[in-house]
Amino acid sequence: MYHPYFRGKQYELISIREMAPVIGAAGFQPIIEPVRETLSGLHKALEAVIDGLGNAVVIVNPHFGDYSDDGGPLTQLLKDEFRHPKISAGILLKEGMSTNEALECYEFHRDHSPVFIHAGFAEAKSLAQKLGKPSREQRHVFDGARCGKLYQKHFAGTHRVLLRDGFERKRNADYQLIESFSDLHATYKDEGMDGFGDFLIVGDDFTEGGGPAYAVAIHLTFINADQDDTMQVYHFVSETRDTPLDPAGKFAEALKIMVETLDTSRHLPTTSDRSNSYEMLRWMLWGSGLAERHLSVSLRGDCPYCVSRNVALLPPVQLTDYFQLLVSAYRPDPEGRLLVHWFRDDWGLFEHERMDDPRAKDLLAEILDDGDIVRQTYRPAAADGIDVLGDWQKLRDELMYQNRFFPEVEIDFDRLGELLSHLNMSPDEVPTVWHRARIQIGDTPFAAADMGPPPKRTASHGRANPAGIPYLYLGSTPTTAVSEIRPHTGEAACVAEFTVPSDLKVIDLRRPRKTVSPFLLPDTTDIIRMRGDLPFLERLGEELTRPVLPHAAAIDYTPSQYLCEFIKKRGYDGLVYRSSVSDGINLALFNPSRAQVGNVIQARVTRVSVDVAL
Repeated sequence: MYHPYFRGKQYELISIREMAPVIGAAGFQPIIEPVRETLSGLHKALEAVIDGLGNAVVIVNPHFGDYSDDGGPLTQLLKDEFRHPKISAGILLKEGMSTNEALECYEFHRDHSPVFIHAGFAEAKSLAQKLGKPSREQRHVFDGARCGKLYQKHFAGTHRVLLRDGFERKRNADYQLIESFSDLHATYKDEGMDGFGDFLIVGDDFTEGGGPAYAVAIHLTFINADQDDTMQVYHFVSETRDTPLDPAGKFAEALKIMVETLDTSRHLPTTSDRSNSYEMLRWMLWGSGLAERHLSVSLRGDCPYCVSRNVALLPPVQLTDYFQLLVSAYRPDPEGRLLVHWFRDDWGLFEHERMDDPRAKDLLAEILDDGDIVRQTYRPAAADGIDVLGDWQKLRDELMYQNRFFPEVEIDFDRLGELLSHLNMSPDEVPTVWHRARIQIGDTPFAAADMGPPPKRTASHGRANPAGIPYLYLGSTPTTAVSEIRPHTGEAACVAEFTVPSDLKVIDLRRPRKTVSPFLLPDTTDIIRMRGDLPFLERLGEELTRPVLPHAAAIDYTPSQYLCEFIKKRGYDGLVYRSSVSDGINLALFNPSRAQVGNVIQARVTRVSVDVAL
C-alpha cells in the first residue's frame, strides 16, 4: 500500500481532493500533516477522500506550521466532523517526545484508529514494551531518514510502512531532464514492510515560502521499465533561467516542454490518463491567474454579475480554494468591514463599474458557497512575527535630510526584488510607441536627433534619474508628452515619436494593489506579508507622480531616484507610472538607446487648465 506524505498547504489539499477517486480506486492512503490555520481546505479534502472510498491519516500534532504548538483544533475537527473508519489520527513521534506523551496521545485518539509516525522519537524500545504484544492492529510508519533498521525491529509483527524521501532538492536550473527517484515501491517487501511512502515531488523539507524563481520546473515521477522498474522523475525546466522576471511566462515554457516530452514518451500512462493530467494543469493555470496569458479560452458569454458581454467566463466554484486562502488572511471582527470592501481596497477586486456591493456579495457568496460569510465583518490578520519590507517614510526622510548614499534605515532588498517580480509587465502590455515633447525655441522645430535625453553633463535631476545620469522620459500620447513639460498657452512644442522593442522588462507602478494578484501567493503568511508590503510600492508610485517644484527637485526626487536605481540594478529596463497632469501614462527608460526616434511633429498649446485648492 502506498502512503504519500502531504504537508497540508492549499495546493496539496487541492491535489488530494481532485485526485480522491484515483486515490480510492488505487488503495492509496495519504498521510496529511496540516500546517495552515484555516481548516476548510482540509475538511473538503477529507470529504472527497471518503466520497472516493479512500482512506487518509491526519496528523493531530504536526511538527511544522500553525498547529505545531497546539493541535487541539485538529483533534476537534476529527471528533466533530470525521468519526469515520476511513479517517485515522496520526500521532507524530517527534524528537524530545516521551513514551508517556506518545501513549497519552494514542489513548486520546483511540476512536480514530491511531497510527504512529516515527520521525525522531528516541524511546522505541520503551514504547514497544508498553504497547504490549505486537499485533497487526498496531500501525507504524517510519521515516527512513530518522529510523534505522534496529529501531524498526522493535515493532516487528505489527503493520509497518517505510517512508523514504526520494526527491533531491536543487536550484530549478540545476535539474537534469531525468533523475532517479526511488526503488522502494519494488523493494519494500524485501525490507519487511507492509507498505511504502514518500514525500512526493516536494520533498521532506518544509518551507514557508520562497524567493523569485530564476527558473520554473515541473516535476513528474514515472516507472522506468528500462531501469528495472525503478521510479524516476522528469524535471521540465523553463528555458529562461537568468532573470527572476515573468514567472508566468517561464511556467508556460516548462509546460510546453512537458507536453512535447510526454507526447513521445514510452514511460508514461495511457493517453486518457495524460489528458486528465493536462486538464489538471489547465485548471491550475486558471486558478493561478496564468490562463489569461497562456491558454486559449473556450468558454465565452455574458457575465451575470457585471453584465459584460461576450467575455471569458469561469465557473465561480473553480475559484473557491483561492478565495478561501485569501479569506484566511482576515479575521472576524464586529467592528470591522465586509470582505468585499477589504478585497476591493486591498487587491483591486470587484472594481467593475457595475459591480456594486450587492452584486459583489452575491458573487463572493457563490464562490465561497457561503451566504453568511459575506455579511460578516472582518479585519486584516496582524502581521506579528512576519517580516515586512520596511518603513518608506523613514527611508524617505533619511535620504532627503540625513544620509544620501548609505542610509541606516534597513530595507530587505531581497524581499523588494521579489515584490518587483510581481509588478513586471508582460511584453504585450507595454506599448511599443511612445512620445517625447520639447518646447520649441524660435521658428525652427527640433530635428529628430535633438529629441532624445539631454547630454550627461547637462542632465538635471529627474523623477527617476540623478543629475548627470540621463534617462529617457516618454508619454503614452502626444498630449501626455506635451503636458509633462508644463507649457504655457500659445507656446509651440515639438513632439517626437519613439519606438521601443517588444522585449522591454518594465515595472508597473501605476496601481500596485491591482497589479499584484493574491492568487499567485501560496500561503496565508505570504498574503499577509504582501498586504503589509504593498504600501511601500504605492508610495514609490506616488513619489514618481507627485508634482515637485523645480527649486526643490534636487532634494524631493532623491527617494525615488534611490529606488529606481535599485530597480535598474535588478535588470529592468524602466518603469511605468501615472501622469499627474494628464490621463495618460509615462515610461522612464533607463537606457535611452533602447528607443528609436521617428517622426517629429509640431503642436500648439491652445489652453492650459489650472485647478486651485483654497
